[in-house]
Amino acid sequence: MKNQKNFYGPAERPPLILTIFSSIQHMLLVLSLGLALPVTVARAANLTPTESGVLLSISLLSIGITGILQTLPSRFFGNGRMDLSGSDSAALSACAFAAQLGGMPLVFGMTLISGIFKGIVGSFTYRFRKLFPAEVTGTMIFILGLSIIPTAIKFFLGVPNFDKTGTYSVPHLIVAIITFLVMLGCTGFFEKTKPYAVLFGIIVGYILSACLGIFDKAAFAELSNSPFFQLPIPKKISLAFDWRAVIPFAIVTIAAIVDNIGDFTAAQKISDPKYKRPDWKCIESGIRASGLGSAIAGILGGVIQSTATANLGIAKATGITSRIVGYGACGILIALAFFPKLTGALMLIPEPVLGAILLYSVTYIMAGGFSSLMEVELDDRKVFVVFVSIILSVSTMIPGLWKFLPPNVAQVICSPLVMGTVVLITMTLLTRIGTKRKVCLQSGTGASAILVLNEKLKEICKEWAVTKDLSHSLIFGIDAVAEGLYVNGIRDEIRINMVYDQMQIKIQILTHNAENLEESNTVSDKKGVPDELELALIMLKNRFDHVRWIRKGQQLSLNIDADL
Repeated sequence: MKNQKNFYGPAERPPLILTIFSSIQHMLLVLSLGLALPVTVARAANLTPTESGVLLSISLLSIGITGILQTLPSRFFGNGRMDLSGSDSAALSACAFAAQLGGMPLVFGMTLISGIFKGIVGSFTYRFRKLFPAEVTGTMIFILGLSIIPTAIKFFLGVPNFDKTGTYSVPHLIVAIITFLVMLGCTGFFEKTKPYAVLFGIIVGYILSACLGIFDKAAFAELSNSPFFQLPIPKKISLAFDWRAVIPFAIVTIAAIVDNIGDFTAAQKISDPKYKRPDWKCIESGIRASGLGSAIAGILGGVIQSTATANLGIAKATGITSRIVGYGACGILIALAFFPKLTGALMLIPEPVLGAILLYSVTYIMAGGFSSLMEVELDDRKVFVVFVSIILSVSTMIPGLWKFLPPNVAQVICSPLVMGTVVLITMTLLTRIGTKRKVCLQSGTGASAILVLNEKLKEICKEWAVTKDLSHSLIFGIDAVAEGLYVNGIRDEIRINMVYDQMQIKIQILTHNAENLEESNTVSDKKGVPDELELALIMLKNRFDHVRWIRKGQQLSLNIDADL
C-alpha cells in the first residue's frame, strides 16, 4: 500500500468521478453479500414474499445506517476509517434457531439485546486487550478471509448451478476467469485503472453473462411482482425474549466483537501508511457503532449487523480508504431500501461474477492478516495460538467432520469465525499462564556502561519475542535518557525495572541524588528539565503513549509503558 500512487486516506477527498465509481463498487459488494442472513431467516420463519421484501428493505436501511456510524470519526461512535457494514452471516444459525423457536419477534428482540450487549462489552475491549495481541488480531483477519473462501470458490466454479441442474456449465467458468483476469489486469498492470478494478470486472462480467445466457431469467421475471417504491416499514413490529436463545446469541456476539476488532484493526492498517499499532479508542468507538447499528436494526425489524470484511479487501486493493466513499456507498444502500424492484435487480449479480469478486477480495484480506503475523516474533506459545486456531477453523469447513456434536451445538460452533474466536481466546488464556517476567538491571550512565546495558537489553527483548522495531526504540530511548543524566552530573548507577506480560512492557528507570534536576510530571511540562533529558523524553513520548517523569525527594523515576 505504501507504494501506491493513487492512495486516498480517510480524511482525503478523491475526485468526484472516482468517488462515485468507488462508492458503487462497495455498494454492489455489500448488496451481494450483506443480505444472506435476512434471506435465510425469512425462509426459516416462513415469511410471505411481501414480508420477506420488507425484511430485506429494513436490512438494507440498517446496513447503510450502521456503515455510516462505523465510519464516523467521532469520539463515541465510529472507527474514523471507511468500514462498511453487512448483516452478520456468522449469526445465521442463532437467528434461524430464534426464528423457529419464537418467530420474527424473537429474532428482533434478541438482535436488540445483542446490539446492546455488544456496545457495552465493546467499550471495554482495551481493558481486555491482553486477549487480543497482534498475533490474535492478525490470525482473526486471516480467518476472516478463510471464512469467505467456500462461498467464493463455489460461486467461481459454479457449484450451486451444478447442484440445481446436474450438469457443469463451461460458460460459467469462462465468465468467472475472464472477470477475475480483468480485475487482476487493472490492478497489476495498469496503475490508472486500479481504483476501478472491481467495477470494470463487474461490467465485463455482466456483458459476458448476458451474451452467454447465464442470467437467472426466472428471478428477473419475479421482479415484475415487486413494487417500485415502498417504505421499509413492517405492518407490525413486536419484540420477544427467550432464555433458550441467550447462549447462541452470546457466543455469536462475542465472536462478532473479535471479528470487529480484526476488521477495525485492518481498516486502520490499510488506511495509514505509518501504522504501528491498533488505536484502541477508535476500535472501541467502532464496536459501539456496530452495536448501536444492531440495536437499531432490532427496533426497526432487521437482523444483526457486523463489519463488511470483503470490502476491506477492495479498499486495500484500490488504495481508496476515504470516508467520503464509505458515506456514498451507505447513502446509496439507504436509498435502495425504498426501491425494492431496483434492489432486486442489483442483487442478481451473476454467480461467476460474484465468485470472481470474492476471490479477488479474499486475497487482499488474507494478505493483510499474513502481513500482521509477519511482524510478530513467533515463539513456541504463539505458534500454537496461531496455527491451532487456523487448523480448527478450517476443519469446520470440511463436511461431516463435526457430525458427532449435537445439532444445536454444531449449528452455533461450526463456523470458521465462531470456532476461530473460541479457540483463539482459549489458547491465548492458556498460553499466558506463567508468562509474566520481571527483570531488574543496574547500570552506570557512562558510555562504556551503556554499551554493556545495550547487550543485556537486546538479550531480554529477544527472549520476550519483542519486535525489532520496538526493541530498537526502547534501547535507543533508554540510551538517550542515560546519556542525558550523565551530561547533567548523574554518575551514580541507575536502576531499571522491567515487567513483561505479553501485551505490554513496563519500564521504570530510577536514579538517586538528583537534587540538581527539577521535577517534571509530563513531557509537555518540562520547566527546568535539562535539554538532553527533554529531547530524550520528547522522543520517547513520540514513540510510546504512556511516558511519565516523576520526582520523589531526591529520587527521579521515569516510567514507560510500551504496548507490544
